[in-house]
Amino acid sequence: MEIYNLRVVVEELDDTGDYRYLATSPDLPNLIVAGDTPDEVLGLAPQVASALLASMKAFVDCPARCDV
Repeated sequence: MEIYNLRVVVEELDDTGDYRYLATSPDLPNLIVAGDTPDEVLGLAPQVASALLASMKAFVDCPARCDV
């Protein structure tokens, strides 16, 4: 298992959507986590980052014949 230190930016959303907070990372541009509280998005961010990194690695390891 690899361990990464990623910066996470949490911002409060001003729209009338379903979620109040959004977490993103300048270190992992496709990381986006939405939730109702800052603690919720920070708690979910490691799981989402792990899934995103696994997906990215699988795509890179995919042979040329792989239909993606």
